[in-house]
Amino acid sequence: MEREKITNEERYSKILSQIEIYLKKGFSNLTKKEMQDLELLSQAAEEWELSNINL
Repeated sequence: MEREKITNEERYSKILSQIEIYLKKGFSNLTKKEMQDLELLSQAAEEWELSNINL
């Protein structure tokens, strides 16, 4: 999986859903690839949040 740039809220929501699946599985139960995918998804979500959400 390559890190993608999130361009809209719909895609952001889908990314969050994917992240949630991994988190529910638990870090100790993730494969190396799943851990890498989770990292890329998390980075993409964080980048979108920093650019689009005023906290």
